[in-house]
Amino acid sequence: MSERPLSPIVPDDQFNAAHTQPVSRTHAKEEPLMPETMTALFGGTGPDWAVRQAPVPQPGPGQIVVRARAAALNNADASMLAAADPTSGGTGKEYRAGYEFAGEVAAVGDGVGAPVVGERVMGTTPGSFAQYVLADHRHVLPVPDELAHEEACALPTGLLTEHGALMTAGFRAGQPVLITGATCPAPPG
Repeated sequence: MSERPLSPIVPDDQFNAAHTQPVSRTHAKEEPLMPETMTALFGGTGPDWAVRQAPVPQPGPGQIVVRARAAALNNADASMLAAADPTSGGTGKEYRAGYEFAGEVAAVGDGVGAPVVGERVMGTTPGSFAQYVLADHRHVLPVPDELAHEEACALPTGLLTEHGALMTAGFRAGQPVLITGATCPAPPG
């Protein structure tokens, strides 16, 4: 089992192709064909994430499995990695890294009416720095056609934070609200 640091997005060419089968576009009750193993990032073994092979999760009731195409890195990910790093006094407790992701639904568990297999979704759940992500179907949103996976994966935590702040403050539909923020295009070249 090799360990080395890797960016949060795990490219397909690092997947162990010897254990793959085509993904079926069927409901989980019809036994979809998915790989047996996947590449995932783990923290808690040192100052960097470790690349490992792990079993592909299977959805239980109310859950979906998403074939992740992109994952977002945020402050919580870096804080968790530092807190678990045993080489600098951290807990040494191993965990699958990541929170935010975007991709296509590969399988659905019992009781899930939406989203459906093949639908593009973005969401948040622990352990999302992996090729397949197990998530509660209520914690994903459809990805608008205009957004690439790389853009969509960065939205879920921000959107949940904004919604929570507005609800906590008692805002209701139709009320004015000031939203501050800035963006700029990438520099040329």
